[in-house]
Amino acid sequence: MMNKIKYKVHPKYQYTRLLDQKEVAEMLGVSTKTLECWRWKKIGPEYIKIGRLARYMDSVIMAYIDELAGKEV
Repeated sequence: MMNKIKYKVHPKYQYTRLLDQKEVAEMLGVSTKTLECWRWKKIGPEYIKIGRLARYMDSVIMAYIDELAGKEV
């Protein structure tokens, strides 16, 4: 019988949802190709890799949008 390991969730991540690039692209009004380009250039919102997949924390995306809203174009 396997022992179940209980992990403590850091409060920062307690209510975080992982978004795929399609969801993020829709939120930011850009294409998925743009997100891929940003990742390659190491610009844009922070992301994490899970295997081959790039995922974005919803809290990070909201902070990124807030940051952009505060900048002049």
